[in-house]
Amino acid sequence: MKQKRITQPCSLVLLFATTALTLLGLPHYTLGADVADWSLRSTSAPAAIGRGYSLSTGKVLNTCLIPNSDLARNEPSFDYDFTTNSIQGRDSYVDDMTPFANSVGNQWLKSMVEDDYTRSDAEDSSDNLNVRHLVAYMYMDRYYNSIDESNAAVIDSAKSLLNTSGRRPLYMEFFQACGPTFVRSVRLTAEVMGLFKYSSPCACSNFDAVIASALRGAVEGGETTVEDRRADVSLTTKVYGLSMNDQVDDIIVSNMGGFAKVADFAFRAMQNPKIGMLKSVEVVQWTNTPQFQRLGKLAEPTEISECRDGSTACDLSDPESLRTITISMSKKKYNLFSNAEHVLHLDEIMSFKSERMSKLNFCRLKLNNFPSEKRNKVLVNKLKHFFVGNDVEVQPENTPEVTSYDSNAVTVGRLINLFSDTFYVAERLKVKEYMLRYYNECLVAITGTSGGTDPAVLSHWLEVDACNQIMCTFPDSYFETGSNQCSRETYILDDDGIEEDNYWVLVDRFCSPELTDKDARFVVQS
Repeated sequence: MKQKRITQPCSLVLLFATTALTLLGLPHYTLGADVADWSLRSTSAPAAIGRGYSLSTGKVLNTCLIPNSDLARNEPSFDYDFTTNSIQGRDSYVDDMTPFANSVGNQWLKSMVEDDYTRSDAEDSSDNLNVRHLVAYMYMDRYYNSIDESNAAVIDSAKSLLNTSGRRPLYMEFFQACGPTFVRSVRLTAEVMGLFKYSSPCACSNFDAVIASALRGAVEGGETTVEDRRADVSLTTKVYGLSMNDQVDDIIVSNMGGFAKVADFAFRAMQNPKIGMLKSVEVVQWTNTPQFQRLGKLAEPTEISECRDGSTACDLSDPESLRTITISMSKKKYNLFSNAEHVLHLDEIMSFKSERMSKLNFCRLKLNNFPSEKRNKVLVNKLKHFFVGNDVEVQPENTPEVTSYDSNAVTVGRLINLFSDTFYVAERLKVKEYMLRYYNECLVAITGTSGGTDPAVLSHWLEVDACNQIMCTFPDSYFETGSNQCSRETYILDDDGIEEDNYWVLVDRFCSPELTDKDARFVVQS
C-alpha cells in the first residue's frame, strides 16, 4: 500500500536545523541573517523595518521597534544598470536568458518567449517563420536601508510584556506578538523589461542593430520605425516596483518612442528611496539586542539545582545530593530563541487546522443552502480552474471513496454526503485532542504556570517531555489518545496517484462551492 506524506516545508527544515545545532552545542545566532523569500512580498502583511518575523513560519508579525528620530535610519545605497540582450532563437533561448535569471520578471520573460514560439508554429505551419527577440532591461537595487536599533525604542505595549513589575517576564507572549526576530534592514528592487519580438519569413541577421537604431532614434528624437514590410515587430513592456503617482501616461507604450518615455519615467521614479519591490530583509534576533537583554533581565544570574550524579532520582531535600548550576546568558538566549520559534511554529499549525475546519463548516452550510433541485449540479474545481463539459460522468452520491473522477467533477449532493456530520465531528475531535494533549501541554511546560525561573530560559523544547515529539510538529499530525503520541494522516493512493480517501482535497478544490450550469449523470466507474 502506498502512502502519501506531506513534504516538510522549508520552515520545518529551519526548525530542525536549529534543533541540530542545539544538540551539537553550537551557537547559531548571529548579528543578522538575510532572508529572501517570495512570501515577504505579501500585500496583506508586508515585511517592513521594525516588524517582527519568524524564521520557522515565514510570517511577518507586529511592529514592535520604532525609530526615535531620523538618526535611527541609515541612508540606503543603490545599484543601477541598463542592458540589452539578444535571444537568438528557440535552440538557444534558455542560455540567452541567463543574464535575467535573478530578475523579478524572469518567469514572465520565459513564458512570453515560449508562447511566441508556440504561437508561430500554430499560425504558420507551411512557412518557417524566423522569430527573434531582444530584451531591454533596466533595474535598480536599493540596499542597506536599515534601522539603527541603538536609536530605536521598543513600543510600550511590547515592553510591558517584559517589564512585569516583580514577576518574571512573559517571554513567549512577547515573541508571539513581536516575533523571535525583527526586520532591521530591507532590500528593494525595481525593474523595467521591454521585450521586442521580430518575426519574418526571412532571417534578419541585423535585427539587433535595427532595434538599437530605433531605440537611439527614440531617445534622440529621430527615426523610430523599423523598415521591413515582411516583418512583424512588436513590443511588450513589464514594470515592477514603481510608483504610478499621476504619471500613468508615461508608462503606456504604443511605439518605440513610448518605450523611451517608459525608460525615462522609470529612471526618475527609481530615485525615490521609498519605492521598490521587496527583495530580501535582514532580521536580527531580539535576544541579541541590549534592549531586550535589559528588559528581559537576561543579564541577571540564573542558578538551578540538580542531582549531583546527573540523575533525576536523588533526594531533593538533601543538600549533599545536589549541585548548583549557573545558566550562562548565551544558553538562555539560545533556549529562548529556539523555544520561541517552536511556539510560533505550533501557532501556525493551530491556525492551519482552525482555518481548515472553518472552511469546511462554511462549505457544509453553503451546500445545504442550495435548493434540492440543484443537488445534481456539478461544482467548479477551483484548484485547477476546471470547468466541465456536458454529460459529465461522476460517481453516485452514495459512493464513499474519493476517486480520480473527483479531480474533474463533483456534484452538490455528492459533497453533502461526503461532508457528513460524522466526518465533521471526527475532524473537529482531532483538532481538539491535538490542541489539548500536545499544543496546550507543550506551551504550559515551556512557559510555566508559577513563579521562579521561566522554563523557556532553562531548557530547549527537545529537552521537555511534553514538547519533544517530532511527529507533532507537522501540519497534518493528530494526537492519538490511546498511544499518547502523534501520528500523521496517511491516504491510500490509486494507480493514478489520486488520494482515494482524502476529503480535504475536495475542500481545497470545491469550497466555497460554486455551481456550473452542467448536470451530471451518475455512473459506476469500473
